[in-house]
Order: sequence, then C-alpha cells, then structure tokens
Amino acid sequence: MNSDDEEQVEKRYYIRSVPFENEQRVFADEIYELLPLIPCRGLMNTARAAELQDIWKQHGAHVYTTISLAELDLIFEDFKLDKTKVTIVEDPAYTIGENLMFTWGTNLNIHDLKRQPIISVPQAVLFLAQSIVCGVNWKAVKDEKKQVVLDEMRKVMALGKTSYVEYRYMLSVSIGVRQKLADLYLGPKEDVIFQKQHAMGEVDMPEFRRVFKKYQIPGFYENHESLTVYAVRVLLPLAWIQSFWEEEKNVFPELSRFILNEILIYVPDNLKMEYRRNVGLMLGGAFEKRPLNQLKNSDSPTSKNTINVEAEVAEILANFALNAKKNGNSRNAGNGENRESQQSGEKRVCQSCMDIRHLYNSTRNEFVQLGEKIREIGPIEMGMKELAGSIQAFDREIERLRQLESELSTPRKQVPKKKIQEEIERWNCKNDGFVTNISFYDNNSQEFLRGNATLREQYENIMKMNENLEQQILTHERQSSQISSFSATIFELQAKEHDKEIARLEKSIEDLEMRSDEQKSILKKDFQKNGISVEAE
Repeated sequence: MNSDDEEQVEKRYYIRSVPFENEQRVFADEIYELLPLIPCRGLMNTARAAELQDIWKQHGAHVYTTISLAELDLIFEDFKLDKTKVTIVEDPAYTIGENLMFTWGTNLNIHDLKRQPIISVPQAVLFLAQSIVCGVNWKAVKDEKKQVVLDEMRKVMALGKTSYVEYRYMLSVSIGVRQKLADLYLGPKEDVIFQKQHAMGEVDMPEFRRVFKKYQIPGFYENHESLTVYAVRVLLPLAWIQSFWEEEKNVFPELSRFILNEILIYVPDNLKMEYRRNVGLMLGGAFEKRPLNQLKNSDSPTSKNTINVEAEVAEILANFALNAKKNGNSRNAGNGENRESQQSGEKRVCQSCMDIRHLYNSTRNEFVQLGEKIREIGPIEMGMKELAGSIQAFDREIERLRQLESELSTPRKQVPKKKIQEEIERWNCKNDGFVTNISFYDNNSQEFLRGNATLREQYENIMKMNENLEQQILTHERQSSQISSFSATIFELQAKEHDKEIARLEKSIEDLEMRSDEQKSILKKDFQKNGISVEAE
C-alpha cells in the first residue's frame, strides 16, 4: 500500500462503556487519553483537558470516575471534536464478570488501562460488608469498634455510586480493619455466604440455622429442607448488615440501599423484579425470630401500614425455600422406596437433576479451559511477532550476501592462458625471473603480503585466491538457501498452528453455545416434566 492509500484509510476510535442502572457510562481517564487523538475543529484546548483531569482525579489515583453519554456529548462539543469517529462498545468483561458473580459469588471486577482489576464503588461496599461485617457476632461489640467499620464503609460510599476503585486498594482497607480490630476476627474466615457453591445448589436448612444461631443474627426459621444458594447470598448479608448496629436504625437502610443493585446480581434474571420488591419491603421492616403465623397477626408498628411488612418478609423467606419440595412430595406419594428414604432422613436428588448438574459442571470446566487457551494466544502472537522480526533479519542478511556474491562474481574479460604463459616467460626473461616488491596472496596465512616473487608464483597465488573466493561464494549461497528455506518453513508451521488453534477455539465456542442452548431446553423440559414451575426456578 502506498502513502496515498494510507492517507485515505479512515481512523476510528472505540470507547468501552459499563452499565449503571438504566444507562451506559464511560471512564473519564480513557476519554482524557483519547481527546488529543480525535480530529477537532481548531486547536486542542490542553489547559481545559488538564482541568477536567484534575476534577476527575480529585479523589486520588486509585479512583476511576465515569461520566454519562450525555456528559460525553458535551465534552465533544466543548472541544469541537468529531464524534462520528468514535464508537462506544459495551465492555464484554463486565458481562463475563456478572456471569461469574451469579454462578460462584465472585467479585465483579474489570481492568483499567494498566490491566489492574477495578470494581465499582457499590461492589466495593458489598465486598467490605462480606469481608468485615459478615462472620462476626456483633451483639456484644462496643459502639466504638462498630464506628470504625462504618467509617471505612462510608469513606468508600462517599466516592459515589458511579465511580470505580482499585481492587487492591479495597483489599488493603479490609486487611487494615481486620488488623485494627483483630480481636473480632479470630481464627480462619468462615464461608458464611457459601461462595464456594454453585448458585443453583442448595444449602441445608440446618446449616442455615446454624449460621443464624452461632452469630445471633435476627431471623425466622421455617420447616424447609433447604434454600437455594443464590437466595442465601442475598438474605444472609442483608440480615447480617441489619444485625451489625441494630441500635442505629438508619445504618441498615443506608448500607442496604447502596448495595441493592449489586447484591441482586446473585439472583436469576427472571426473579430480579420480584426480589427487588421483596428486598424493598425488607428495608421497611425487620427480621424477627417468630413463627410465620404470629408475624401475620402481629401488632407491630409496621402492621399499621397498608402492607404488613414483617409478614411480607416472612413470606418472602418462606417462598425463597425450594418450591420443588411440594412437587417432589406429590410425585413420590406412591413410591415405597422414596418414602423409606425420606423417613430415614436421606436427601434425595433425581437422576435427571444429577445429570443436569454434571452437565453444568462439565460446561463450566470447558469454559475455564477455553479461557486458559485464549490467554495462551497472547504469548503465541508475541512469539509470531518475534519470529517475523527474526525472519526480516535473516532476509536482510541474505540480501547482503547476494550483493557480495554479485560483486565477487562480476564477469571479467578472460585472458587466454597461452597469452598469459607468454607474458610470464617474457617477464621472467626480462627481469631475470624475479619481480621485486610486489603484493601476493599467501595461502598459509590467507592474506596479502608484500615481498619478492616470480610472476608465475604470483599468477598461481592469484588463481588459488580465485578458487578460495569461488568456494566462499558457493558456501554463502548454500547458507543463504538454507536460511531462506528454514525461515519459510518455521513461519509456515507457526502460521498453520496459529490458524488451527484459532479454528479449534472458534469451534469450541460454537459447541459450548450449542450446549448452552441444549441445556436450557433440557432444563425446561425436565422442569415441565416434573411439574416444577419454570418461572419460579
């Protein structure tokens, strides 16, 4: 491609966006880096750009401000930038992080321009709640220590819901609190929110009660066999936050409302609206350790409202228990073996469910392996670039050898040997057989020397020198041919391996997508076959 063609190539710029509530937002740091690159009408106002950067970084280098798309349009207009050259793309890492958070309860983090993990401020507050609020019995803790924890959480909340913060900074905050209040965090940290289990797994009710009783968390208990893991991940942290400082009535609503959107990521999409309504009711009432029928007939202050909040909360928790229990009992009514297993206290799981779980686990493992393979592509591409550089160096060396060969093999007018012999004899006779003070080629030392030699000796040395040069040229030709062949072979093999790996990865992605669709179909058919409500699941 010539220079004219290169000038005709239209440059486009891509900006990633992240969701926040019902809008998309972009990172101010990345906009600042992009401002000098986008074509503008007139001169770039660098002073104005620096002023914006100071505003965006007022909370420190560990905080990443985001701006709305409307604010981005105003910046484009202010700097007179051509926004038609810019395309906004949703960050795929955010979607992947959401899926991992739902499935395994991990923190939802993405990366900054330096490839460092960052999390949103609500995610950071949820992380602090899980790491320094959960796992502690707050009943006998002094208010001064509670204030230390609350102050750290409020410092992070003050950064704003739309900002992001470095994950390692949040780790340092958590570690600092645990070291400062070391007497509250004795022994190994307990997995109190069951982050090591799959979202669709089950938590036995005895285990659920054990956590509530051990840490004296206010709550109610129903006679259900188990709860789904995703329901526990929502309920348990909220109940723990409420028990954190019960005397301060504003603490629970303040913290819970701040992390509401983040904690609902634990919930399946088809149940998010229901959970949002139920958690909203939860924020208006309180958990109480009383039976469900007493809560429904309660004369508590909340019962004066049009909705009995405490009774609603109790019903919410009851509905969070596996609805499949009733369906399972009706299906197993006439089955003697099943009744025996239920009487013996054994937990039954149908074979179809076991197969589906196995399929889920195998699919997840394949996704993990696929991710590892994708990460391996980076070093392969770097190796390809290094190999291409080596090939270019080989090509330059080959070109140099060819030029040398051309210079050495330039055709010269051949002198007849008979004439050469006559000249040698004439000079030998004329000069008494010697030519004094002449340069000649010494085969032993392989260099030119000055000294006395006959013309015949000089001619023989010159002929030997030509033979040596011809041998060197042949050697260089063989080396050049070998280098070219070796370079071409290596490049071709690497290219084929790279193409095969990419094709295999694409095929794996297609297979996994097909399996995902098949899993959805299998789940739906199995639930319908067993009489389980698909919407409820």
